[in-house]
Amino acid sequence: LLVLSGDFTPFSIDVNIGYTRVPELLNTRPNLWHYSTALAYQASERLFFVLDTSIDSNTDSTRSTPPLVTLFGLIYTIRPGFDLDLGYRQGLNPDAPEHQFLLGITVRGAP
Repeated sequence: LLVLSGDFTPFSIDVNIGYTRVPELLNTRPNLWHYSTALAYQASERLFFVLDTSIDSNTDSTRSTPPLVTLFGLIYTIRPGFDLDLGYRQGLNPDAPEHQFLLGITVRGAP
């Protein structure tokens, strides 16, 4: 996994490139790639908006089209170290999930 990030407050940019090698199974591609780019905007100390686009290898070796998706989300810091994440992910081609609603909680801290 390679991650490149740039902070241009109030914007930040992240680029991710990943590779995974899995054992060969029937109709499964053994070499899997992931590419994504995200742009985040810090609207306030507690609120971030995120736009992310990604493309992945299709795990099904009988299909050549890689799934392509885009995601719009927001991250709200309820208190330092505790975030609520909401998002909507839309597939951009037939091999991607049609649409998904996302909900997450992030807890950060040091011992």
